[in-house]
Amino acid sequence: MGLQAITNQDFPIISATVLVGAVLVVLGNLVVDVLYSFLDPRVRLA
Repeated sequence: MGLQAITNQDFPIISATVLVGAVLVVLGNLVVDVLYSFLDPRVRLA
């Protein structure tokens, strides 16, 4: 859907796709940081 939106120059769909991707990356990084702090007790969340 994202590639078709690019070829059709459908900017709201492109913006939504980029926003969802960015949110998923941020949430993924947060989950990894929290899990890493549980797996390695030497690491503290600041």
